[in-house]
Amino acid sequence: MGKTDNKILHQLIHSMSKYEKAQFKRSKLIDEADDTKYIQLFELLNNQAEYDKLSIITQLDSSTSKYAKMKNFLYRQLIMFLTKQQKAVSKNHRIENLLKEAEVLSNRKFYNAALKRIDKGINECKKYEVYDFLIKFCHAKRMVLLNTNDKKAGQILKTINEDIQYSIKEMGNYYELLQIGDELNILLIQKGHLNKEGASKFLSEQMNKKILETEDNAISHRSKQVYNFIHGAYQLIILNDVKLAAKYSKRRVELWKSHMSLVEITPVNYMGSLNNYIFFTFKLNLLDEAKTCIADLNAFREDYFHLLNKSTQSKLLEYILTNELQYFEITLNTNSSFSTLHQIEEFAIGHYRTMNNYAALVYYYIGLSHYYLNNLKQSQKNINEIINARQFKTLRNDVQVSALVIQLIILFDLKKYELLSYRISTFKYYLKAKKDNYPHLKELVNYLEKEINTPTNKVDRKNNLVALRTFFETKHQTSNSEILKFNLVNWANNKLVK
Repeated sequence: MGKTDNKILHQLIHSMSKYEKAQFKRSKLIDEADDTKYIQLFELLNNQAEYDKLSIITQLDSSTSKYAKMKNFLYRQLIMFLTKQQKAVSKNHRIENLLKEAEVLSNRKFYNAALKRIDKGINECKKYEVYDFLIKFCHAKRMVLLNTNDKKAGQILKTINEDIQYSIKEMGNYYELLQIGDELNILLIQKGHLNKEGASKFLSEQMNKKILETEDNAISHRSKQVYNFIHGAYQLIILNDVKLAAKYSKRRVELWKSHMSLVEITPVNYMGSLNNYIFFTFKLNLLDEAKTCIADLNAFREDYFHLLNKSTQSKLLEYILTNELQYFEITLNTNSSFSTLHQIEEFAIGHYRTMNNYAALVYYYIGLSHYYLNNLKQSQKNINEIINARQFKTLRNDVQVSALVIQLIILFDLKKYELLSYRISTFKYYLKAKKDNYPHLKELVNYLEKEINTPTNKVDRKNNLVALRTFFETKHQTSNSEILKFNLVNWANNKLVK
């Protein structure tokens, strides 16, 4: 390691997890009988918040040249250790082992046993579409068959050649897509310096020509880089043409539906594709399409929920509830919305043992759904689950504020003015602690206090509400003004209608 690399070892150690550090210290350092001094160096670097070379040399009682050798050796050992760790968690590790086992058996002339391993590996490669290993398995199978007297060898060899040609084609499409992805990512980085005409020209020349040709492969390969590239492409298209972005987004959903066998392998990407397209359906007022996609999300929940980890399960429930809330807000049709609310609520009660951000969002959207359905007491119960939780102060600020505001509004609608008065005082204290970053909420609180403390006639009450609505309309565009999925202007309008 040269002089410019002095900090790399320090940074590398600090990038390791506690488990990795413990495992490394228990491992035997190659070619060195005395590990103690290297473990000591490891610990010294690990305990330093900022790299201090002179301090370490002093504590090691070493010269600069000896320290350089120790540092270089430790760096090489860390790289080797982390490489082994990476291989152990690789998706392809199981497939790679099957290939090694087949080679061992074939070398010892156990051809039938080797073929079983190879066929299992081929099936795994096809299932997960690991085409580079599929080619290796095909070559291994060819060599085994040439050493047997199998009468069907000719037909099998023909199938092997077809698999190899198919794999080569798929890999070619995959790398072509990555190349386009690199070009697009460069464009995304430069988009701040790119005029709209330049972006549109690139999109018309590259996106239409390439993405629709290769997106099928992007889906089936399930590469995170490829998926992020396509998502980035949509982000760029939105800047220029929302309808074109919706077209590509719909195409992606259609491709997923034609590859449902792959959804089980990577359900998160399908879920994200559906939610992405729903965004465009609302933006373009395609409400029938939105309704269909929400139904697809619910069907996905019923079929694949058990395959998702807890955070993704919560994200899916959030997608369903937020989209149904938006659909309801646009259509005001309670019969065609919140169809799975009861099932989701039952799941939340049985599933969430601690109130983290994921759980809080689900409870919040359940409560908001009940509010829209005029189930105010049930709505209050769900919102209180968040506010009364021990972890409330650890939640995201927007979740905290939204829950507290909805609680005030529910109490106001239920005409529980005594309790509302107490909650207002605690909320004002909360806002003060936040240094009044929410002026629109301060105005809301002032309105609620007037309503419950100052007797007024109907005309004055209406005028107060009109003034509040006007304030929301003119001041509600600041970055801190959003209450999650709850429009204060619409709330004021509904009160005026009543």
